Amino acid sequence: MDDERQQDTRSRLAASRRPVLAAAALAPVLTGVAAGARALSAGPTTTTTSPPVDLDTAAIDAAVGVKGATDGEIYKCTYVRRETVADGPVILPLGLGATTSVTFQPLGCGRAALSGDLVVIAEEVQPVLVALRRGGVELVEVHHHNLTVEPRLFYVHYWAVGDAVNLAKAIRRAVDSTNVVPMPGGAA
Repeated sequence: MDDERQQDTRSRLAASRRPVLAAAALAPVLTGVAAGARALSAGPTTTTTSPPVDLDTAAIDAAVGVKGATDGEIYKCTYVRRETVADGPVILPLGLGATTSVTFQPLGCGRAALSGDLVVIAEEVQPVLVALRRGGVELVEVHHHNLTVEPRLFYVHYWAVGDAVNLAKAIRRAVDSTNVVPMPGGAA
């Protein structure tokens, strides 16, 4: 008798869950949002303050044309692509996967190690490489990430060591060869 009662209880529990399971299965179809999907975000919007870095950040900001931010022991300036960037049917939020990042790590006496990447389209690759070479900034690599992103983006990674303000002027010439604007709200 107990086996029959347990079986009957299990059947009733399973039957009571069916509408919930059906609703969960139909929700993506009816709403157009995949089950468990979350909105894409470019990251946290809060900023933290870091101690000042040993660089003339006002001169760097003037040279690169954007207000940077201290991030730990580095000084960082960020730009975003002007055009809408989509990966397949998904429009990417501003700055997600399409940022040019310029970082300065202080070395003392106004010198810095410069590194980062420029996000470019095919037509911008050569002008960017020329600007980097003329500024004494070395190419590390050029690659792309996504197969379906539009416009097709390439990432030009670079590196240099020298006077921080001169490096900022050099990287500005490369940045000016691209279709970017300063990241709203500053470096991210």
